[in-house]
Amino acid sequence: MQVGQLGNCSVCGMLFNKSYSDHCMECHKEIEEDFKRVADFLRNVHHHGATIDEVSESTEVSKKRIKDFIRNDHLYAVDYPNLGYPCSRCGKVIKKEDLCTECSNEFSAELNNSLEADKGIKQMSTKTTTVSNKYWKLRK
Repeated sequence: MQVGQLGNCSVCGMLFNKSYSDHCMECHKEIEEDFKRVADFLRNVHHHGATIDEVSESTEVSKKRIKDFIRNDHLYAVDYPNLGYPCSRCGKVIKKEDLCTECSNEFSAELNNSLEADKGIKQMSTKTTTVSNKYWKLRK
């Protein structure tokens, strides 16, 4: 018999058996009810163009929870033209990840530049060390 791992619920903090979820049973039920309300709202053809703000206001489900539904692929934002959440950096509405394509590309470029600069500094320090070691060897 396998013993379940104990953990704290990521929503309410209550200690529970963490076998299948990161949420206790009460919070899991609440999250499922919220998802059902959001999904039912979006099933209506008239609501397909709703934004995350409109969905949140109409269903009384927090924007954060709706964002989590999209991020965890419970809701497919690509099926709804205006449904998305803001990029963590610039605020542009996106449908997956944390950053929009532009911010992601900019971040990657900055990271690559930083890595190249670090490589250059290491090469310079290696050359300097080699030259000074030769100097000391000749001097002795």
